[in-house]
Amino acid sequence: MTGTKLLSLTVANNYYSYLIGKTSNAAAFNTFINSAGVKKA
Repeated sequence: MTGTKLLSLTVANNYYSYLIGKTSNAAAFNTFINSAGVKKA
């Protein structure tokens, strides 16, 4: 019982970390593209 609860909690944490990481990566990528565009101009 405790093991199952801990496992589902870990999965939930990993999923939220994945979502947060995905949005952070998108923001960082957009920033990189913008700064690269500024350098090119």
